[in-house]
Amino acid sequence: MPVAAKRYADELLKEINADREAHGKAPFDDDKNGYILGVEVTPGNVHDSVAFDDVYEEVTERFPKVKTIVADSAYKTPHICKKYSMTAEFFH
Repeated sequence: MPVAAKRYADELLKEINADREAHGKAPFDDDKNGYILGVEVTPGNVHDSVAFDDVYEEVTERFPKVKTIVADSAYKTPHICKKYSMTAEFFH
């Protein structure tokens, strides 16, 4: 990752975490392998699963060969399971 992009990514992660903490949410840890593929910042009282559709579409458009989706239990909702269970191996 170029230095300028890494710096911007670090600054963005700090801003996102400050907003999450201000709204009572746990901060994101920057994955040690750099696998943060998409982020959607939502208003403080919006459930994480609400942002899933936009992030899923963005990531699968950029990486059309995706075969497996890994997410925590906040994303295991009836809507998400129904909509995406036919596309990739889901929620490992």
